[in-house]
Amino acid sequence: MIVLGNNHVFRSKDGVEYTLTVSEDVVQLNDGQVELVKEKIEGSEASVVESNSGVPIKVVTDEQSQAVIKLIESIFKDLSIEEILELELVDFTGHARQDRLSVKEILIERDWDQGNVEHEIVESLKRAFRVEQIRVRFDPETKESWKRFGFRIRGFKGKNRDESDGLDDAQVVINFEKDPEEFEETIMVITILEPDFKPIKKPKMDNH
Repeated sequence: MIVLGNNHVFRSKDGVEYTLTVSEDVVQLNDGQVELVKEKIEGSEASVVESNSGVPIKVVTDEQSQAVIKLIESIFKDLSIEEILELELVDFTGHARQDRLSVKEILIERDWDQGNVEHEIVESLKRAFRVEQIRVRFDPETKESWKRFGFRIRGFKGKNRDESDGLDDAQVVINFEKDPEEFEETIMVITILEPDFKPIKKPKMDNH
């Protein structure tokens, strides 16, 4: 490993060098997290390091988690889900819409409402309570880490969380980006995931 100021250089299993920048606008990686990235890169082929999934960091501090959730809250303010969608504060135009939101089978498998998925995504972000992972992705051309980390967010969607039969667990991967015209933060949805805990649907009662 080579350390150059705020950057670390690691070599993949097949000899490709990657440069990791340990801080961005929202969080900074600690030494333990940098070591996890190092282990993943050095034990993987370049094709794995450069994949869309990136290098996952599954150990996230409470401070890092809260920093991400507070930024989501500051972007959404007190706006309703409908207002957030109308203002396009959440961007679905990339990989998420092309390869995930448009595929019926994926939506069913991952327990998202086919006719209401964008609404559910925004709802789960508004009700986010934990960052499960930080994802570091690398540019296949420059071999440098992207300027913005990805974050795997866990939240709620569905009925009020106090209703035991209406709580749905949801997970979404996002990153933050600057609106090029307004110079404000917006949220890019990278992908939707299957929840850790799928809801148990109550059987319908037959009254006949």
